[in-house]
Amino acid sequence: MKKVLVIGASSYLSQSLASKLDHCDVSFIGRKTPEKLNALNLSSEYIKETISLNKDIYIFNLGLIQPKTIFEQSSEEIERSMRINLLFVVKCSEYILDNNSKAKVLIIGSESGKKGSYDTTYFLAKAGLRAYVKERYLSSQYQQLLLFSPSTIGDSAMTLNRNDKERLNEYMLNHPKKRFLCNDELATIMSQFIKDDFSYITNTEIEINGGKFARMKY
Repeated sequence: MKKVLVIGASSYLSQSLASKLDHCDVSFIGRKTPEKLNALNLSSEYIKETISLNKDIYIFNLGLIQPKTIFEQSSEEIERSMRINLLFVVKCSEYILDNNSKAKVLIIGSESGKKGSYDTTYFLAKAGLRAYVKERYLSSQYQQLLLFSPSTIGDSAMTLNRNDKERLNEYMLNHPKKRFLCNDELATIMSQFIKDDFSYITNTEIEINGGKFARMKY
């Protein structure tokens, strides 16, 4: 039985993913779990205490986006965003990949890392994840490193809590699929990478956007 650790357990996506992995031994670390996650703590000692090395698969589902431009954000807000969205994930991944020769690391990113965001700090962090996943050499043939980058997830708290409903509706109507992605769809796609051995697919970004970036028309 594969051992899976989900880092970032409070979202519906994490719970939906876990429900599809009933054949796995799934454990969680999040803000509301008994062992509370503090993604602001970048100390090596904390990461060693928090991230177990006896897992087969590690899923990072962390994100913080702010309804402010980078110029409107304080230094503390910028630092908090970079720690949660990029630095904690990368440092944990380094620890895992350096010490677990069979680890598969799956990171949930965002299309914002490609197209940008109103929150420029968020964009820079997610763009950093894209670069890290593509360039981080894996020393073991059994390791895997993937970034899953979804477009707007219609039933996520991040989307449901937005105030610009009219703009969202316009985005949806202009989308090739005429709808947004669902958490369950993303969970299904990721669960397949866990159930099956797609280990030759590594160091790449899996874009899940419904074709919204296609430009060539006839």
